[in-house]
Amino acid sequence: MNMKPLIIFAICGFSAMADDNLTLINNGKADQAISNLKSQIAENPKDTKAHQLMALAYLRQTKLSEAGEEAKTALDLGPDCADAHVVAARVSIAKQDFAAAGAELDKAASLDPSNSEITLYRGSLALARKDYKTAVNFLESHVNANPDEPFGHYYLGLAQYNLKKPDKTVQQFQRFVSLAPDTPEAARVESLLRTLR
Repeated sequence: MNMKPLIIFAICGFSAMADDNLTLINNGKADQAISNLKSQIAENPKDTKAHQLMALAYLRQTKLSEAGEEAKTALDLGPDCADAHVVAARVSIAKQDFAAAGAELDKAASLDPSNSEITLYRGSLALARKDYKTAVNFLESHVNANPDEPFGHYYLGLAQYNLKKPDKTVQQFQRFVSLAPDTPEAARVESLLRTLR
């Protein structure tokens, strides 16, 4: 299965503008978010969170080089920011640099052990490595702790699909669609669900 990952990322302390940009990114409107973020960065070039969001917007567009540059800038500006390391890990996963992704997640965990995104992205990393059983372990833990966060259900559904567990796949994908119906992935997931029912 070849599906683009949903980019949902909860960074504590974001302004309303950042939340608006995150919504744009998640709903497939990365161009608009990039335009907004460029203006925000022009006003404050040291805005770590804006650079993190810019990395996610470029990641959404699969512009990995640009995503990597923005993630590096965010890390340079906030080396002690766990969220910046999680964003860098996310970019590394997309680049299939799994060792770098693991190192960034380890650093994020050392900075903020309670950050639930770390478990989510450890599951995503295992999924990218095609270690589906490990992915399920991490993602089930994330989903149990964060039942209303769609991203965990999406990736857990992908892991279950690859383990050829259609009932569990359907359960996770239905939950994902109910939580994130406006995302570009929702239509693809609904199409897949029709084949699994």
